[in-house]
Amino acid sequence: MLLYVYMPLAPAVVWAVREFIRQRDAVASLAKLKEQIESAFDDAIAGKKSVTEVSQFSRNTQDMIFDGRSRNPLFFNFIHRRFRPDHELRMNEKAKEMVEAALEKWEH
Repeated sequence: MLLYVYMPLAPAVVWAVREFIRQRDAVASLAKLKEQIESAFDDAIAGKKSVTEVSQFSRNTQDMIFDGRSRNPLFFNFIHRRFRPDHELRMNEKAKEMVEAALEKWEH
């Protein structure tokens, strides 16, 4: 049983565990980046950051996103197709919420 069932499955199990850890680390990194972006956005609309600082942060953020995409593990297309509509909807709702908050702040 050990030679015919468990040993052939061992490489797949090791790969799955490694991939799980890499995906978990990628999610943690993106969550941290999201928090930084939201904090910088709040500072920008509160007037705590100059236009130059906001522009530099924006450039650095694009670099961090690119770096994350190049270093983070890929995931299967069927997973992407399954979750994209929901994630895109949440992204659009959050963008609308942030724009409304900025407009509200500037109107006062």
